[in-house]
Amino acid sequence: MNEPQRENFRVVKIRKSQRDPDSRPPLFLSGGPSRPAHGVAGNKIKTTKYNIITFLPKNLMEQFRRLFNVFWLIQCVISLIPSIAAYSAVTTIMGLAIVLVISMLKDGYEDYRRYMSDKEANLQPVYVFRDGKFEVINSENLLVGDIVRVDKNEVFPADLVMVSCSDHSGIIFIETSNLDGERNLKRMYAFEHSKSFQDESSLLHQLQGELVVELPNPYLYEFTGQWKMPHTQVQSVSNEQLLDSHPSHDLRSMFPISVENLCLRGARLKKTNWAIGIVVYAGMETKLSKNSTAART
Repeated sequence: MNEPQRENFRVVKIRKSQRDPDSRPPLFLSGGPSRPAHGVAGNKIKTTKYNIITFLPKNLMEQFRRLFNVFWLIQCVISLIPSIAAYSAVTTIMGLAIVLVISMLKDGYEDYRRYMSDKEANLQPVYVFRDGKFEVINSENLLVGDIVRVDKNEVFPADLVMVSCSDHSGIIFIETSNLDGERNLKRMYAFEHSKSFQDESSLLHQLQGELVVELPNPYLYEFTGQWKMPHTQVQSVSNEQLLDSHPSHDLRSMFPISVENLCLRGARLKKTNWAIGIVVYAGMETKLSKNSTAART
């Protein structure tokens, strides 16, 4: 297969137990050695701008980025000099203070609403595969590499490469109105060589390998990755096809993952009873969060 266009990639290890390594996979730099990936996110969402300590200084700093407030502040300083003051110092200062307080209250309320929205998302119950069975945890505790089950009409809690679904053909229907405003259902696909893994036993004993994916980015309609699977899982593919697709013998069990295999956080599962996927981007690394961050800045 063709090499992905972006320079940096990382390996996602499939986690089937709480004891498995956490979400700090190595980075693979094109043409260079691997190095640890620091700061890889859990699935906790944080979109607030302030906390109790930073609210006052940070908000004041933002207020005085506005030219009008700076001009008014200069007028307040001038009003304190009797020989050149045109207006009462009390009137001028009180006017600026009222404007600042009203803006602070508005910003504080908006940030509180973001906090409550984050809290709701972080406490969303999620089915994650641990030690041979699915158990319920809070969404904020998901890690990259976790195996997650999403049921019909539920929202995807992270960006997932799809393993299997209730449809044996591997077809998954999702609604992406939270991402792009479109209400038309989109058709996604479970990975071809794992779509038959539909029970807990097959997930535990047969789902193997590791995923090589590009680093987090905000591109909703682009995704490049590969799934390296043991040879025992790829017997359905002929040797001739493997050699044609992967000239290097070291990549014979590497199979491409495309954007059609990726269901993004914020999308909603429709017309499919359940779907199982592997977390490749979590929390503030998801494509939805990357887009939201870019919009705020």
